[in-house]
Amino acid sequence: MNRFIAVLLLSVTICSAVLGVAAAKANQRIVPHEPIMIQLKPGATGKTPRVETLKIESLMTTVWERVPKPGSNPTAQGEFEQGEIMGVFLNFSYVWSPPEEGKSWSGNWEGVIQEEDEYLYFNAALCAHFVATLTLYDYAGKLVAESDDFRLSRGGGSAKVTPEVTIEIARRGYCVYASYGWEPGTCTLKARIEELLTGLVDTSEIVVTILVGPPPEGPNPISIHPKEMIIGSDDLPDGWTVVAEDLDLETIEGYGMSIRYLRKPAGTFSKDVQVHIIQYGNVEVAMEYFEGKLEGVLSSEKYGSGKAVILDIADGAFLNDQAERRALAWHGWNDSIGRATGSYVVFRKENVIVHVGATYNLEALKEGIYATNEEVLEFAEVQAAKISAKVSEEG
Repeated sequence: MNRFIAVLLLSVTICSAVLGVAAAKANQRIVPHEPIMIQLKPGATGKTPRVETLKIESLMTTVWERVPKPGSNPTAQGEFEQGEIMGVFLNFSYVWSPPEEGKSWSGNWEGVIQEEDEYLYFNAALCAHFVATLTLYDYAGKLVAESDDFRLSRGGGSAKVTPEVTIEIARRGYCVYASYGWEPGTCTLKARIEELLTGLVDTSEIVVTILVGPPPEGPNPISIHPKEMIIGSDDLPDGWTVVAEDLDLETIEGYGMSIRYLRKPAGTFSKDVQVHIIQYGNVEVAMEYFEGKLEGVLSSEKYGSGKAVILDIADGAFLNDQAERRALAWHGWNDSIGRATGSYVVFRKENVIVHVGATYNLEALKEGIYATNEEVLEFAEVQAAKISAKVSEEG
């Protein structure tokens, strides 16, 4: 399905799952992570839980939010134009087998999503293997979108725990591009969820309408692929190197994306920065994304998370200063796996969006080691200059 790999960490009593999307499409890999090792409580069982029931709770098509607002719920939408992005929201529930009498399912829970497969582990033992598939058929029964066309865009979950039963609710958001090759008319979206260890299966389907869309967009202001514009080894300050990259990625609409991970050793630790370039179909869409990101930062700032600083870079830029995360007393370090998103710069150049951000490491922070705001800003300015130079070369 979605060509992403993500990591889920589940809490001690199978509470909310945290979904993180790592890489996409051509170069799949699990994002580096350090699962929280939880000591089993006295009386905890060594038995492996199993799924006893499985049910699709809801399936709906939704408005696609390019920048989802924190805590926002999907809005149902049943009609989509050609050239539009269709959101799909799938909820399914499952019930775990009860533990031994007087025991509890306490321990180290970990999950991994790889394409349409979702694996859940309890104390390193596989206890569930879910496979979710989405397909879309037109009015004549022709398959117009299959699993590989749908991308995972958001996710999470919750749990209802009682002495008698533990019920998990999994929430998955997907998106798919409504191609101009799709015939206008009524389509059927089908969802199927299966748990392979037990053979449990459930299915659901809904109807969605495809409308004639506006003419396809013309050439982009900047049509150079991001991999030709992203900064590389020759552009970096002394001591910095490229340690990983994904250069041939694509947006859901088929435009280019490129990512590079940069590092500078510092004692036994390192400073880490990620540069991410996204090409959009036109300036308006890029502006919508930029303004949505800035709005989200300003909203979070009201609650003491981050601080927006407007910058003079390209066609608009801001720094989100994550000062509170550089403090060892930050509440997030209590529950985290030792790493967190640090300060970052977002800027727009025509139809191109660039993210330049630091990653904080708790153990390195204890030694005062992290990529500073000044270093992040320097990379952003170097990246902006390189994009301008490439555009000028192309004439």
